[in-house]
Amino acid sequence: MGDGLYEELYTLGTISSLGKTASAMQIADNITYTGTDVLIFALEMPKSDLVARSISRLTYKNCSINSMSLRKTVRGILNGKKYKNYSAEEKHLIEESIRQYKELADNIYIYEGIGDIGVNYIRKTLTNHIRFIKKRPVIIVDYLQLLAPYNERYTDKQNVDKAVLELKRISRDYKIPIIAISSFNRAAYGEKVSMEAFKESGAIEYSSDVLVVGMQFKKQENTDEERKKEEREIEIKVLKNRNGMLGESYFRYYCKFNYFEEV
Repeated sequence: MGDGLYEELYTLGTISSLGKTASAMQIADNITYTGTDVLIFALEMPKSDLVARSISRLTYKNCSINSMSLRKTVRGILNGKKYKNYSAEEKHLIEESIRQYKELADNIYIYEGIGDIGVNYIRKTLTNHIRFIKKRPVIIVDYLQLLAPYNERYTDKQNVDKAVLELKRISRDYKIPIIAISSFNRAAYGEKVSMEAFKESGAIEYSSDVLVVGMQFKKQENTDEERKKEEREIEIKVLKNRNGMLGESYFRYYCKFNYFEEV
């Protein structure tokens, strides 16, 4: 990726249940370590779930090899009824992970909404953020196909095309990186990742400035079997990169704890 994010539009695509939101949240958390703000427009999951995913990931990272049984899933964090049965060690792990997340949270702004967040809302929110916070953030949109229609009379493809073009315009106007998550066509499930796998892929293919990334199982021919695993081998494939190289990277995805580890 050229040693970081640039003032461009990035698109990340994958089939469902392969960790697109988990990867986006991990990217967001890592960005905040630099003191950079991240605006997350969450169109699929509530804010509480996204925060719990980050805390779950931290419980995984904070465990030693001998204490892995203490790790907590999202439900293990959100379900208060479980806490009465937790040991002192488990409670301490959760409290320490929450404390660490609070240090990141000062730089994370999550806007949730289903059907009422569109590109105009994103532009207005960004304008206000820069005006009042005095910082240029990174934007994450999760995900592209759930943005409010730009025009009710447009087809789904026309609305996605317009959304991609407007996100690209926002990135250029404000000189910030934007990461847009996209779903894949159902027809592409089980197939090797390609540009055609992106839903309404025309504008995504041609308008994504720097990078179009596709996520798939390393053993894509055995998708059903791979889904059953708690530790999944994931291939991230760079399909387009105007200012850099194409290629693949490999990760281990611990799906219960929303954690990607490079291998």
